[in-house]
Amino acid sequence: LRAMLRQVLVNAQRARAAGRAPCRFASNVIEHRAHETKHHAPSTKVWQRVSMGALVVLGGVVYRTMTLPHPPEPEHKDWPHMHKRAKPFPWGDGQTTLFHTEGTNWHPE
Repeated sequence: LRAMLRQVLVNAQRARAAGRAPCRFASNVIEHRAHETKHHAPSTKVWQRVSMGALVVLGGVVYRTMTLPHPPEPEHKDWPHMHKRAKPFPWGDGQTTLFHTEGTNWHPE
């Protein structure tokens, strides 16, 4: 449907450029589109400004949140039910998970 309307508009613009009158449907579509563009221009500008302002504010909030100092990590408690292995993992030393990160994940020694 969109391609059909686009073709109608292109044909109407070509007809006007050639000095011929476009079909009634095409001229109505062109006039309607021009009217909508003129009618909605002020509110479009308002919402563009509102959106840009919101982006600036949200960017500031994210920046502020990311630059705040993080609270210290609580000390790890080694509970007896943790790190029980029926058999070792098939990678590495057998004690660390596949996605283990040194310094972030606690590792039983």
